[in-house]
Amino acid sequence: MNIRDIGPAMATMVSNVTTIVPRFFSGTKDDVVLATYSDVDEVSKWIKREQYANFLGMQVPVPPGFNAFVFDHIKQLEDVWKVLEGVVDGVLKPVNHELAGLANAPAMLTVPVAFRMSGFKYPLSNVNPDDLVSKLSKNYIASAIDQRAFEKTYRSAGELESTFHRAKALRDSISKSMRNDTLNLVESIAGSCEIISEADVNPNVSKELVKLVDMCDAWVQLLGLFMRQIDEMTNCINATTDQIKTLAKKDKA
Repeated sequence: MNIRDIGPAMATMVSNVTTIVPRFFSGTKDDVVLATYSDVDEVSKWIKREQYANFLGMQVPVPPGFNAFVFDHIKQLEDVWKVLEGVVDGVLKPVNHELAGLANAPAMLTVPVAFRMSGFKYPLSNVNPDDLVSKLSKNYIASAIDQRAFEKTYRSAGELESTFHRAKALRDSISKSMRNDTLNLVESIAGSCEIISEADVNPNVSKELVKLVDMCDAWVQLLGLFMRQIDEMTNCINATTDQIKTLAKKDKA
């Protein structure tokens, strides 16, 4: 059997790895910049001065389908990040090492026991990425609505300010995680997959490689979901700050 039988799974994994991982860990993505401390401080003080109750019912921007308080979701993102910041050493490097070993000894792929997922060891093996996806998805419903009442999005003016600071700290932590080795890592994974795809593979090994590829892809897709959500939250905090700043300027006029 040829590994092309698992072509779709392998192609998807390689595509996601080479697209998502470098953008996230090598800093090549266009960073979404949070509003300034002074902007948020000014807005928070104005809301307190004007009284929070006066803002009840005002619609503020949220990601489509978002159905919770932004502060609570930032905390969810923080919890997931505690795991995801170890995904390079905890998942990608072990996967690369395994694939590279098989690519360097393609004759081994014809041996029924050349690879078994049950024997594959990696640091994050005790974490199910699907559980983290569920954690990030639970505050969303199937809806295209991208606005929500202010009081259902931020419990107070102080919470808007706290949310900003937590989001800023999280983005700073992500920035510090940037690594110089990710480009070489993803190129190595892609190269190994290309070599293996030209080799004859035992049916049992092929099935086990599907499990390896699917596991890796699940982690990378989780990373992509996390990246999208933190950017969406940042954009919404910025837009809410701008919206209230505009109201404050009109009030002074």
